[in-house]
Amino acid sequence: MALGKAGATERDYTVDLNQCKTATYPDTTGMVTNEGVRRMFACMESKGWSKVAN
Repeated sequence: MALGKAGATERDYTVDLNQCKTATYPDTTGMVTNEGVRRMFACMESKGWSKVAN
């Protein structure tokens, strides 16, 4: 699955993704947990992104 948003560009995706990663991943240890991923996807959804088939 990928994320899509009507009218968004690849740059829009990158900007939103980086903002959400910064906001939801607690530190720079490289540890990615299921909870962290869920928070990151919730952040992306709050910006209008939704899961779409590849």
